[in-house]
Amino acid sequence: YCEKSMSGYVGDLSTAQQTALNEFRKNVKVMIPPERASSDHYLLRWLRARDFNISKAEEMLRKAIAYRKEMKLDTILDDFEVPEVIKTYQATNLVGFTKAGAPLMIVRTGIIDRKGIFLSVHREEMRRYCLYMAEKVSRLMEQTAKETTNNVSGMIMIQDFQGFGLKNIYRPAITFFAQMTKMYDENYPELLDALYIVNAPRIFYMVYAAIRPFLSERTREKVHIFAGNYQNKLVEAVGSENLPKFLGGEFVDESGSPYCEAIIGKGGEVPKSYYLSDVDIDKSMEKYSKVFVGARDSMALNFDIDMPGSVIRWEFKTENHNIAFGIYKSVSNENGQTDKLNVVTVSRRDSHLYTEMGNYCCDTPGQYTLLFDNTFSWINGKTLHYLIEIVPPGCESLE
Repeated sequence: YCEKSMSGYVGDLSTAQQTALNEFRKNVKVMIPPERASSDHYLLRWLRARDFNISKAEEMLRKAIAYRKEMKLDTILDDFEVPEVIKTYQATNLVGFTKAGAPLMIVRTGIIDRKGIFLSVHREEMRRYCLYMAEKVSRLMEQTAKETTNNVSGMIMIQDFQGFGLKNIYRPAITFFAQMTKMYDENYPELLDALYIVNAPRIFYMVYAAIRPFLSERTREKVHIFAGNYQNKLVEAVGSENLPKFLGGEFVDESGSPYCEAIIGKGGEVPKSYYLSDVDIDKSMEKYSKVFVGARDSMALNFDIDMPGSVIRWEFKTENHNIAFGIYKSVSNENGQTDKLNVVTVSRRDSHLYTEMGNYCCDTPGQYTLLFDNTFSWINGKTLHYLIEIVPPGCESLE
């Protein structure tokens, strides 16, 4: 006897999948809020992402919970304000729901000045924006699961590449979004039900080749690429009254625009008045410490934090090349030895393009180490300019 293969969605579970769901819920219910622990929709997203391997799904969820804490995602919808330049020129937004009740996101990729936007916001702001949008979609999906019987399996995203050319290609942006795509897969599993790429020019495939390795196999299967003749397919997937008029549907914004600029943003070239200056913070370079981090070398800065709620703030810039950065906390294990607990994941930062800025709230006292890591570079040493502040609880700044 061979059990019939089921989809793994609510209402379509095999006996083995239902057993896995029950065990997974039992294992993780103390880790997540009660409303998520009781939601089959939520738990099955993690199980499907790991092919119903309970231990792998649990490990994935544990890492995601740690990441949520690091990035303060539980409050990001209240705490983060989308920068004006992104609202106006990013040409990306949720425009409503599909006929099945799935969140619908439109991205007019062909009219986005990626370089202009990346020269106008700090990398951390762009990262927070991407997390903000992912969290917004994730909360919408959870809410929809409560309010409808429809089995909404993820959002529908449509990326329109009309007008896309060499002018739209900015390598730091490609690298950044490739990294964010991996982050989505690891922390927001099954967020995407389908991605429709329309009006794809030949040059699109060069961009996709750079991002594709970061996609899981499940995500790759959800990508549908059309050079043309896509309208009927989109209407079928979304519904004519829900689909913007410029994509073949009937939906227009409040002003009657078929391009829905009032919702999505107008896109286009970013005025240079938005650009961050070379020293894009309200401090002179003289206030920065300067050090050279050699090839295959790193620099660690240790800080003893006595008061819970203290905030570590950092700003740094490198000359000519990037460097990796992260924070770990020293903790004693049961054997009396010291372990390194990652609290800000070490990753490469394009600090040669603009100043990296960020902060981390220390919930518990202890020794925290800021690591500037250049061990990945066999040839290039890095000249690093940095400023670190330890801000006591309740204080906005040391200044």
